[in-house]
Amino acid sequence: MMIKELFDIKKFMFLNKRIEIINLEGGGSDKILLTICILVYNSEIYIERCLSSILNQKSQNFELILIDDDSKDNSLDKAVSLVNSKSNLPKGGVKIFKSYSNQGICSNASYCLNKAKGAIFKLLGADDALGENYVYDIENNYINQGIYITKNKYFQNKKIIEIEKRNQRIQQFLLLKKIDQIKILCHENPINASSIAVSTSLLKKINAYKYFPVRNIEDWETWVRLWKTNFNLIILNKSCIFYEVSNTNSLDSSRNFKMVFDITFARIRVIILNLDSPRLVFKSFKNIIRSFYHLSK
Repeated sequence: MMIKELFDIKKFMFLNKRIEIINLEGGGSDKILLTICILVYNSEIYIERCLSSILNQKSQNFELILIDDDSKDNSLDKAVSLVNSKSNLPKGGVKIFKSYSNQGICSNASYCLNKAKGAIFKLLGADDALGENYVYDIENNYINQGIYITKNKYFQNKKIIEIEKRNQRIQQFLLLKKIDQIKILCHENPINASSIAVSTSLLKKINAYKYFPVRNIEDWETWVRLWKTNFNLIILNKSCIFYEVSNTNSLDSSRNFKMVFDITFARIRVIILNLDSPRLVFKSFKNIIRSFYHLSK
């Protein structure tokens, strides 16, 4: 009997890869504005800040889904403890999942998107945070097939700072014609993933985050695919996202094989999306060669 039970558990783990830890109802209607998905990996020093910024939103018209990607620290325990201590939950409730093994950002983002009930989908790293009016701002600017971009502020050594070059880069990109934006997106990614929320139906339409064998570059191909569709772009001016720049886990710029592997296959996938443009294809191949050159140094 014990052997059969052990076999059933292993079979469940293989088929599901994740287990539900918490499922708390919020008492709201089935029509939820926003799904906020937090992807967690070894983020115990940031998770309380991130969750507090979400659970204390001015508008509670959202659901929260958190996925812990087999962290080796106390990230999951801290998240569970904080959620359980809250008396007021968002309208859509809170769900927390744990991966049995490290699945990578793309796999977890895809899993979360499939679970999403909100009309809009927001992906957030566990070291980031939302301004208190973020959900309220989206609520007041809602539009069908929308992509919502907001200004970034930055955490550095526990202080809030401005990095104008990063915000200017996005602003300059948004001023371009759509065809020129696509050209840029085909060889570089000027958009911070944390600064964007997207219509859930749009993301499902483009099969977002299903970018095998790419594991941890979830946003680049997403933007290329989205910019080839019809959407309504909304700039949110009354809220902001706080992005952590002190976390070396999220900003590791070292040239290692896993990173170059991800970048290479992300570029190959983007090339396939743009086979009708020889110039873009040629430029992408040059960037692949450049990546391997830097790896060898």
